[in-house]
Amino acid sequence: MHKKPGYILFTTFILLSMLSMTMLFFFSRGTLFRVLIRTVLQRAQGLRSGIGATDVAQSYLYITPEEKKENQNSKPLQEKPEKKEQPNVNKKLFSKTVVYSQFPKTYPLEEKIDGADGFIKLMFVSEAGKFNINAWYNFKDKKFYGQGTKDDRQKVATFVFEALAKVTGKKNLFTAFEELCKKRDCAFNDVLELLEHKDFKEVFGYHVYRPLPMKKEGVWTTGEKPTVYLTDLFTVTSMVEGLDPWMLSYSVQLLCGIQPSVMQTYLQDEEKRKELISKYKDSADWSKDWDTILQPVYGISYEQFPSEIKGILTLTFAAHIFSIVASMDVNGVYTTVQAILKQKMTQNNQLMYQTIKIYQR
Repeated sequence: MHKKPGYILFTTFILLSMLSMTMLFFFSRGTLFRVLIRTVLQRAQGLRSGIGATDVAQSYLYITPEEKKENQNSKPLQEKPEKKEQPNVNKKLFSKTVVYSQFPKTYPLEEKIDGADGFIKLMFVSEAGKFNINAWYNFKDKKFYGQGTKDDRQKVATFVFEALAKVTGKKNLFTAFEELCKKRDCAFNDVLELLEHKDFKEVFGYHVYRPLPMKKEGVWTTGEKPTVYLTDLFTVTSMVEGLDPWMLSYSVQLLCGIQPSVMQTYLQDEEKRKELISKYKDSADWSKDWDTILQPVYGISYEQFPSEIKGILTLTFAAHIFSIVASMDVNGVYTTVQAILKQKMTQNNQLMYQTIKIYQR
């Protein structure tokens, strides 16, 4: 009989090696699966926290009956008090949000009270303080509104994209915007639809959402240099066609030649904040009121403000829809969401806010 010394030992080693490889394969797959599941659960928890943060924002924006009475009592007596007037809540809303349009409001979370440790940071940016691109172009007639008149919206769009190119150092997007508009039969449903054009994607690819600013050496900043962000510059959800100068967004300020740090510094001073709120007017004539009310806030006079934009400035406070940027750290899970909250009057005459859009970033 032919003898094969060590055959059984060699076969045993092969079987053990195969068994080890099989165990290693299942162990690695199991480890990867656990990491994946943990990540998915954390993301789900983060999304739930984000939705919860929008509830916090809605609660903050709510004007209580006491606040309405306080605001009503601050008005001078009417000649005919028997005529009941709906209390004007705009001034109260302005006073609650103008500060946190520039830097975040922080809510600390504690395990004993809130069921988790961490924080929620919120910023309230008025959609009326951004450029409403649906107010520029007539999608039915395939031309800009007011073309050839003093209300020519093509002049506004031309200025915006020229200023954008100057600030970013990138190509002018006017032609790309016009191309997108001509292909459409209806208004834009979402600002993100602009990214369908490669030129918009090239300019805003990494700057779609404005991050929450961080305080560095006493100054609130989002980076080494001022940056324009797509959803902070344009809107399709504003209830007005114009631009509300009471609460211009960070990116709009940059295009109008305003240094956002000026407003941030101004609003950090409590006495100056009180002064600004005391100057609030339901209706303003900006050719007369700008230098008195807003020049100290923005650091430029009415004469220095771009003439192409003056014609679309709203005369009344128009912040009825807010873009909420919420950043949360809940039990070590960090999440940022952006939501659009729209003002709504209930049947019992209560001012509420409903979420119409939410983005997980």
